[in-house]
Amino acid sequence: MVNLRDIGSIPFKELQILADNAEIAKNLRDAFPHPYTTEDARNFLNLAEKGVLGHAFGIFAGETFIGVGSIVPQHDVYRLNGEIGYWLGEPHWGKGYATAAVKLLTKYAFEDLQLFRIFAGVFAYNPASMKVLEKNGYKLEAVLRSSLIKNGRITDEYLYSVIQPNYSDMEHTIKNGITIETTINAPVEKVWELWNAPEHITRWCAASPDWHAPYAENDIREGGRFKTTMAARDESFSFDFSGTYTGVKQNELIEYTLDDDRKVKITFISTAEGTKVTEIFEPEGTNPIEMQQGGWQAILDQFKKYTESAV
Repeated sequence: MVNLRDIGSIPFKELQILADNAEIAKNLRDAFPHPYTTEDARNFLNLAEKGVLGHAFGIFAGETFIGVGSIVPQHDVYRLNGEIGYWLGEPHWGKGYATAAVKLLTKYAFEDLQLFRIFAGVFAYNPASMKVLEKNGYKLEAVLRSSLIKNGRITDEYLYSVIQPNYSDMEHTIKNGITIETTINAPVEKVWELWNAPEHITRWCAASPDWHAPYAENDIREGGRFKTTMAARDESFSFDFSGTYTGVKQNELIEYTLDDDRKVKITFISTAEGTKVTEIFEPEGTNPIEMQQGGWQAILDQFKKYTESAV
């Protein structure tokens, strides 16, 4: 199984042997030398351990060292961006290891470093690396024409990126997931508070004026339970919307499983316009998809209206 390890776990001699390959160097910047000497290996490990090269890792398949990957956070107004870089030794190409490594690096960038956008520049003649990125949800943003020179050859650079809310192919982690979203003109801390406090839930959780939520309880923690009673105002019908939390990151993420075993994932992302709330839910099998999407969206829109009026 592919795994990332501290850069200090790489044996410098194995690094030198694996990296000393013109087929690897031709796809990387000139800072990656060829030939790749023992001294180059020592210098790289020294700089990486000092953090000069961003967050660098050894890539391993089981116990076997197979390559290097890194995330380099950017600065100033670009500080929520990170550049991903990686290379594998040629004996390990074509085995799916690069795809697995990029998945791990991207997960680290979003979850541990709390970055918002990850990008990579790929030389035009390296379609294999483009496919690795695409398999991990990266999209082609631009082709920077004649922007690079490598080994005396001028070539294009293909710029790929993935944005945090689109990470992990969320639609595919939930069976036949339906996505709804809105952007609320309020800070994420306020959005989180009004979304989760029972005294507020009872004020906004309804899809139309002839429905309301007379009762709500919410233990917002992993393993905690929630229940919101949703009822017609004429008292002709009511039901409990209830389940168990499977993942909670304050001001960022809520995941839960409903009592009928359907899964739901909600992300909260601060943007220049406010807070973007995205819900992905597994539909039930009785009502039409369009009706379910419309009902959930109506409740989310009501939450937006309530929150913006409360700020």
